[in-house]
Amino acid sequence: TEYLRSLERDGYITRRVDPGPPIAVFYELTEMGEGLVEKLKLLVFWAGDHYTPVMNARASYEERVGPK
Repeated sequence: TEYLRSLERDGYITRRVDPGPPIAVFYELTEMGEGLVEKLKLLVFWAGDHYTPVMNARASYEERVGPK
């Protein structure tokens, strides 16, 4: 709840309450929120593309230095 409220406060989502019955709460991305999601998708795709090299780098590091 706190996280959703902070997203609403920052302008990334809107919140709508339907008094029901039953009471329902709906969240929707704002234009700014949609823009952020597009940027985050790039990061997620990059991370997915680089998963194997990162895991290889970790293994190599742990061979040299030892596990953390």
